[in-house]
Amino acid sequence: SDLYETVLGVNNVGSLQLKWKNPIGGGSTPAVVNGVIYFDADDGNLYALNASTGAKLWSYAAGAAVLSSPAVANGVVYFASNDDTIGDDTVYALNPNTGAKLSHQYLADRLARGSEWSGLHQLDFQHHICGER
Repeated sequence: SDLYETVLGVNNVGSLQLKWKNPIGGGSTPAVVNGVIYFDADDGNLYALNASTGAKLWSYAAGAAVLSSPAVANGVVYFASNDDTIGDDTVYALNPNTGAKLSHQYLADRLARGSEWSGLHQLDFQHHICGER
């Protein structure tokens, strides 16, 4: 049993208090890694918030609707958005600490949509585009 785990139940749920809230509306399932919450919003941005305080650490403007939940692997944040100017989906790789774009790749066959953007696609992107193994 994890000593730091808090179990919710009928005996303690009434004593819970809101720790923080943020007005940014999320659109997909967030990724929480190393005390940072990564999520997309309806405004076409990917955000990073401090999980303890809710403070905004950075945001990245994709310029279009974000299509996938962010994924964090090997020190890189990955997500996909739709670039209507070229008619293709785009997969981005960002620095998790700064939000700076490390790389991007256009996907002409729209592999980035929904569940099709799987861990296998992320690894392929990581290997071929970012040069990581």
